[in-house]
Amino acid sequence: MINWLGNESTEMRFDAAQIAVVAVAYHALAQLGLYFAIPPGFATVFWPASGVALAAVMLRGPWMMLGVLLGSFSVNLYISLQLNDFAIGAANVMVALGIACSSALQAGLGAWLISCWLKRQNGRLTQLRHLLVLVGLGGPVGCMLAATGGTTILVVTGVMLPEQWWHNWVMWWLGDTLGVVVIAPALVIVAQSPKSVSILRKTQVCIPLAVLFILLAFGYSRFESHTLERFDKEINNLTDGAYLDVQSKLMDYERSLVGVVSLFRSSEYVTDEEFANHTIPLINSSPSLVALQWVPRVTRDQLAAFVAQARSNELPTYTIHNAENIELTETAERDVFYPVRYVRPLQGNDMVLGFDMYSNQVRRNVIDLVLTSGRSVASAPIDLLQLDNEKGFLIIFPQHPAKSKNIIVGVFKVRPVFRTVTHQLASFPLDLTVTDANSGDEVFQWGGKSAGVNHLIEDRFSVVKTVAFGQRTWIMKFTPPLELISGYLYRNMAPLLIAAIAFIGLSSLFLLSTALSAMTLEDELQTKESDLKEEENFLNTVLNNLPCYVDVREAETLSCVKLNRLAKEFWQINTSERGLGYDAFYDSEEATFQREEDLRTIKTGNKIEIGIRKIATPNGYKWLKAKKVPIFDGNNNIKYVLSIYDDVTEQKEEHETFNSVVENLPNALLIVNEYSRIEYANPAAYKKFPLDRKLTPLSRIIPEKFHHKHAELFKQFIAQPESKQMAPGRDLLAVDINGEEIPVEITLTSLVWLGRACVMATIHDLSDRHRAEQAEIEAKHFFSSLLNDMGESIWSVNAEGIATYVNPALCEQLGYSADELVGKNVDHLIGASEQNDNLLASLNPVYVAMHKQDKVVERNKTLIAKNKRAVPVDYIVTPQINLAGGIEGAVVVAADVSERIAALERLQAQHELISLGLDASGLGSWQWIADIDQIICDDNLHRIFGMPIGTFVGGYREFLALVHPDDRERVETVTNKHSHTTNLYEIIYRIVRPDGLVRWIHVRAKYLIDKAANPIKMQGVAWDCTSNKQMELELKKNEKTIDGVNKQFVDYSDMVNKQVLQPTQQAVEVGEQLLRNLEKLSTEEMANTLRELNYINASIVHRVSDLSLYAAIVGARDSKEPVETVEIVNNLLNTLLPIFKVANIDCRIETPLPRVNASAQYLEEIFKRLIDNAITHNNSEVKKVRIGCGVRDGQPVFYVADNGKGLSAADKQRWFTDSKVSMKNESTQDKSAQDKSPADEPMSLIIVATIVDKLNGKLWAEDEEGRGTVVYFAV
Repeated sequence: MINWLGNESTEMRFDAAQIAVVAVAYHALAQLGLYFAIPPGFATVFWPASGVALAAVMLRGPWMMLGVLLGSFSVNLYISLQLNDFAIGAANVMVALGIACSSALQAGLGAWLISCWLKRQNGRLTQLRHLLVLVGLGGPVGCMLAATGGTTILVVTGVMLPEQWWHNWVMWWLGDTLGVVVIAPALVIVAQSPKSVSILRKTQVCIPLAVLFILLAFGYSRFESHTLERFDKEINNLTDGAYLDVQSKLMDYERSLVGVVSLFRSSEYVTDEEFANHTIPLINSSPSLVALQWVPRVTRDQLAAFVAQARSNELPTYTIHNAENIELTETAERDVFYPVRYVRPLQGNDMVLGFDMYSNQVRRNVIDLVLTSGRSVASAPIDLLQLDNEKGFLIIFPQHPAKSKNIIVGVFKVRPVFRTVTHQLASFPLDLTVTDANSGDEVFQWGGKSAGVNHLIEDRFSVVKTVAFGQRTWIMKFTPPLELISGYLYRNMAPLLIAAIAFIGLSSLFLLSTALSAMTLEDELQTKESDLKEEENFLNTVLNNLPCYVDVREAETLSCVKLNRLAKEFWQINTSERGLGYDAFYDSEEATFQREEDLRTIKTGNKIEIGIRKIATPNGYKWLKAKKVPIFDGNNNIKYVLSIYDDVTEQKEEHETFNSVVENLPNALLIVNEYSRIEYANPAAYKKFPLDRKLTPLSRIIPEKFHHKHAELFKQFIAQPESKQMAPGRDLLAVDINGEEIPVEITLTSLVWLGRACVMATIHDLSDRHRAEQAEIEAKHFFSSLLNDMGESIWSVNAEGIATYVNPALCEQLGYSADELVGKNVDHLIGASEQNDNLLASLNPVYVAMHKQDKVVERNKTLIAKNKRAVPVDYIVTPQINLAGGIEGAVVVAADVSERIAALERLQAQHELISLGLDASGLGSWQWIADIDQIICDDNLHRIFGMPIGTFVGGYREFLALVHPDDRERVETVTNKHSHTTNLYEIIYRIVRPDGLVRWIHVRAKYLIDKAANPIKMQGVAWDCTSNKQMELELKKNEKTIDGVNKQFVDYSDMVNKQVLQPTQQAVEVGEQLLRNLEKLSTEEMANTLRELNYINASIVHRVSDLSLYAAIVGARDSKEPVETVEIVNNLLNTLLPIFKVANIDCRIETPLPRVNASAQYLEEIFKRLIDNAITHNNSEVKKVRIGCGVRDGQPVFYVADNGKGLSAADKQRWFTDSKVSMKNESTQDKSAQDKSPADEPMSLIIVATIVDKLNGKLWAEDEEGRGTVVYFAV
């Protein structure tokens, strides 16, 4: 027996009485479970007997499995007998025994699983988790055994269909599991001795559970009754429709025969054709109607005549025969025959013609009943001869009960009668069985799923309907299949029942856990009190022996509750530390900081690392590293804040010294702890690798494939502080700040960092070295290919003059093979003329270059071929100097110049011929060599440029320095434009001779380019064209002067015509009109005429004055001097002040006016006429004129603004053309503009424009019509 609650164990032995009690208890609780069973079946959603079985085996040992076996066998045998009408057999016994064995083994398995677990818990069931394990192992796990074994036995023995196995397994397993959950824990507690569990606590558990079970039983009974009523109602609703459909069809069949009967009753004799015409429509309208027959009564005496008559009426083979197709004649034993005479349709029914219905006993009985009753009669189910014995029935009517004993027969199939019903039953699967109540024969059967349903269940759930027709009764029995019954009840009852039982189970666990808690609470309290005292003593001992300073503060008040021994000594606390605030330890600033950190710890509920801080202590300033740790109570609330301080003053000083040393190191330096996290990184590391300010994992900079290897290496260095090792760069990669893998070399050194064993890693970036090595390899390959493919001859020698390399071009040029030269002295390659036999070998240019350690360039030299032929070459000797400054050898590059020498000779001859021609024509020739940037000039070109012959030395830039600065850019543009073509171009520009004289020259030149259109050289001729250019410029200047004078005279003549002659002509016309009409005019009219004449005269005077001024301006010389503009404008305003006051004019200066270099008279005239113009064209009540100055393009711009109506678009276009007022405006001036006043004429603006133009200035206007005009001018 298992010692559940720590009580004394009893001996496990065979006890027949206990086994009997277990068997009876199992059977009793099984009957309770059957009360909750949802019929039919062996499974139930609640099987409390499984809880009894598990508890019995757990409490009393394996022998109790025998009691479980007996109890289960008795219950399952009862169920099996009940389902088989209490007919006992071997199968019943085997099923019951198999299920009983499964139940007994399940109880033993559950108890064994629980005991195995409890052995690890010292065999005690004192906590809620123990109950949960009991429920889990004994319930869901252990209960799979009986569910699997029981359902499998039912399927194997044929009690249950295979497709029902899973459904019944689930319900069986669920019922056993709920039984274990609800019953077993309660029985385990109740079965304990009073010493372990008091009677009061047992009562507290059992009474609530008993009440809950009573309520569950009552509720289940009511709910089951209600559910079954709903099921019956749904079945009845469905079967009522089926019954009415069948009854209606049978009545229709009976009524369809009445018309045929009426045909025969209304006529003495009906022919076969009349019978066919009347019956065929009926047959076509009824799918169940197989045939309609007329069967007359024939006696033995009438038999021969009857057959003869039938044969004479198109039935030559007509005979009377029985069901076995034996012909009946007058020799037959019977006196009466009922042969079929008419039948429709004939097709398929021809075999029925002549059939004696009286020869069949079933049909004879029906015929006798028809003749006796005189009414229609339906037959029992028969096998139809026409349809291969398909099930059918007959409805027979008497032809005329009073007159004749002939009959009319309707033959019907059974299946179409129930076609509609079967369609309905397909959606709600019911089985249908139709039997004949008169004969007991089966009429129709549908479904068959309920064939194995127990008769008790069948009687409870089946619905019976009675159909009557033709003096016959059919019984329709609707039986729901087993799946339908169980499925419906499970869907409607199982969820609620399972929920209720699960609630009881949870309640049981709750009650049991409460009892266990109450039972052990006192022991736990005593134990905890003792443990708390021990823990307090232990904590005090630990705190006082910690090598750091510990401060414990209450979370609610933040007052000190505990200091360890070192903390008291550090802060020199001699009194009790309880209740001390922050001020007792820190200065005001630090006290505030510590309080905020404690509050932050309480708020977040997490440990906080403060880091290293400099704190004032009684022993001076110290560097302390602090952390804050929250301490929680049993309710998970923060009760204390634990502050731990480490004195790291010495480490901090060492750290600062270390920082000052490593901050300026060019290589990255890391301090890595034992967790492969970086404690420190110098600035070079932050620039090189992706680090942050926290403890960055080393895996951030070392790829995953290398990380594990080097993490182990770091741990090894920490374990062996004195070791040191170099990690080669080719075996290690790192990830730089750009995310790229780079080769590195790491030097590892163990050290102690802030009191912890760490590794210092110095990382050397090998990217540049690797790139240089790769570049060197690529360069060697490139240059090797390049040297082999070059057309120039190349060879190299060592310091002793031995050839180390010769390229193919040298071998081809001199006729040697590479083997003949490499490894041998090659001094003989230098021409004898260059190496005089009497000179030492050291004078060889190769040795000279090595001696001077500088390259030697030789032009127009020779090399000696193998056949002693001299090859003209240019060569360069370059010494090879190693890193130590020593000579390793030299490289010689030689280019064959044979073709160049021949070309130069040809050019020299041509040049001599050209020079003769140039000397004769006075032209100078030149050429520019592009690759060496050198210009070669002949003597004539030196004379044109005014330079001594042979003194010009230089290239393109030196030539441009001789070009006039104003033409230099143009010359360079034209030259560059033609630099990639061979087209001849010309240009004329000025040059400045060394004596300062400027001359014009005419140049004609062209480029010589290579295949890539790059210039090789440029050559051309030039001649002095100064005299021609000067004559050309003088001619253009005279033409411009003549054109200007002519234009002024034309403008002046036109202006005189407009401004003088026209007003004078008007005055003459007015005078003549006055003389002609003098006698007729009144005084007022005369006054008006005189006023007009006065206006015209005044206009003439004003215009003549303006013309005089205009002529003076045009003809005057331009004279400029510094002028104070503000003085001129102030004097002008003072002169006009009386006019301003009378006319109510506001005229003022609104900005400072600058000093300008111009004519004072001209400026005064401009301001005067612009002010007059602003006042004249202003129609405002208060006329305002503003004078000022702004800046545009760095030059002063004066303006005169008014608040008048402004210029219209037409006026602005008329008076201002291209920012100037011209004389052409006069010709377009309309008459209305001249009729206003003399000042309205545009002469004022013309004079202003003329003055501005004289001063090289600019005049323009800006306005918005209706808002005034601003006239600007710049001088």
